Amino acid sequence: MTNTAIGYRRVSSDEQKEKYSIPAQIEQQEKYASEKGFNLVKAWEVSESAKEPGRKGFNEMLAYAKKHRIGHILFKKADRSARNETDAATIVRLARTTDISFHFIEEGMVLNKDSKNHEFTIYMINCVIATLMPRDLAINVTSAFIKKAKMGHYPMVAPFGYTNFRKSKGETSHIIIDPDKAPFVKRIYELYASGLYSYRSLAKKMSDEGMRVSSGVKCAKKNVEMILNNPIYMGDFIFKGVRYEGKHEPIVSRELYTEVQRVIKNQTSTRANKRDFLFSGLFKCSHCGCSLVAELHKGKYIYYHCTGNKGGECKRKYISESKLEEGLIAILEKLKPSEETSKIVLAAIKRELKDNLDYGQNQAREIRKQIEATQKRLSNLLDLYTDGNIDKKSYDLKSKQWQYELDELLVLQTKINKTPVNYIERARDVFELSKNAKEWYLQADYEKKRELIKLLHSNFLYDGSNPHYELNSVFKLLLDFSKNGKNVVEGT
Repeated sequence: MTNTAIGYRRVSSDEQKEKYSIPAQIEQQEKYASEKGFNLVKAWEVSESAKEPGRKGFNEMLAYAKKHRIGHILFKKADRSARNETDAATIVRLARTTDISFHFIEEGMVLNKDSKNHEFTIYMINCVIATLMPRDLAINVTSAFIKKAKMGHYPMVAPFGYTNFRKSKGETSHIIIDPDKAPFVKRIYELYASGLYSYRSLAKKMSDEGMRVSSGVKCAKKNVEMILNNPIYMGDFIFKGVRYEGKHEPIVSRELYTEVQRVIKNQTSTRANKRDFLFSGLFKCSHCGCSLVAELHKGKYIYYHCTGNKGGECKRKYISESKLEEGLIAILEKLKPSEETSKIVLAAIKRELKDNLDYGQNQAREIRKQIEATQKRLSNLLDLYTDGNIDKKSYDLKSKQWQYELDELLVLQTKINKTPVNYIERARDVFELSKNAKEWYLQADYEKKRELIKLLHSNFLYDGSNPHYELNSVFKLLLDFSKNGKNVVEGT
C-alpha cells in the first residue's frame, strides 16, 4: 500500500452549508493527510447529489485511484461518499478486494482489507440512514406543503405579480400582490382578451411597455403563456396537479380569466399568419356556421372568407375588410341617442328586468346545482387519484375539463347575480359612448377599434355577398329605436 492519497469533496446543491463547504473539506482533508503522513496528490471537487448511482465525478475518482495505485481516499464522512446502496456496495467491494483504504474522517473509520465485518456493516448502516433521510425529508416537506395548500395558501415561491410575505419569524408565509408587477399581469389579461394578440406579439408589447420578468430580462413568449394559463391570478392555484381555492387576493377577475381561457381555446390556424386582423373570430358564415378567416393579399389588402370546413362553395366568397368596416361605421352613425331616447330605453330595460326576475332566479338555482355537481365530480376524481385508482394522465385530463366547466359556471353565476342597478349603470355608460361612437371609432387606434367592435358584437354574419351585424341587446335596442321610434320600446 502506498502513502499517496486523493480527496473527494462533495457538496450537493441542497447542502450549501458552511460546515459542508468545499473550503471546509479541503482544510479538514489536508490536516488529516499531514497527520497521517500521506502525500495528497489530487482531489475531486464536485457538486452532485449522492442519492442516485452513476455519478460522473465519483466514478472518475475511483477509476483514477485504481489506475494510479492510490493508497488512500479521503472523505469528510460516510454520507459524502454515498447516499445510495449501489455506490456504498462499490466502496465495500473495493475496500475488501484492492489495496485502497477509504478514510471517513469525522467518524474516525477506515475501511480496507484488514477491516472487520462489523465495520463494513456500520458503514453500510450509515449510508442507509443517509439514503433514507433525504427521502423522509422530502416526504415531510411535501406533506407540509399539501397541508398549507389545503388551507388555501400557495406553498411555493410566489409567481410573477406576487411576492412572499411573512408577518413574523416562524409564521407560515403567504403571497401578496406585488404593486410594481401586478399591473403588468392585469394588462396582459386585458390585452389578450381583446383577441388582438398572440403570445409572441403580446410579449413584445409588454417588453416595450417596460415589463421585466427579472433584473433586465424582457418579457418573452413563454412568460405570457405561463401567466395566461395560471389560475393563481384569479384566486385559485395548482399544486402537485391538484387545484385549490386560494385565500390570496386575485389580480384579475374570474370573468376575465375565463374569457382569456375561451380565447386561448378558440384560437384558429389564422395565428400562423403572425398578424392580427380587425374582425378575427367575429364573423361567421350564414350558410354553414363556420368562422371567417382573414388573408393578406399583395402585402396590404385584407380579405375574409369562410373556412369551408363543412364543405360546399362558401370558402370561395371573399369580402374585403374595408367593406366590413364600412358597414359597421354606417351602423355607428345611427347609434346617436337623444336624451329622450336614453330615458325611454332605460325605462324599457327596467321593465324587462322586472318581468324576467323570476326567470333569473330559477336560472340561478339551476346554475348552483350544476356548480355543486361539478365540484363533487372534481372531489371524487381527486379521491380516485390519491387512492391510486386512476393514473396522473387520466386525472389531469378530466380535472382540466371539469375545472374549465366549473369556471364557466362560476362566471355565469356572477353575471346572473349582478343587480339590476349595475346593469342600468352599464346601460348609461353605453349611451354616453353611443353619442359619439362613430367619431370615437374613426379616431381610435387598431386596439381600441377592436375593443369597441367586441363591445357591439353579438352575432356578425356573412352570406357570401353582404355582411349582417346583430348587435348586443342594449345597442340593438338603440338601433331599433332609431329606425322605428318610440313604439319599439314602449310596445305600443
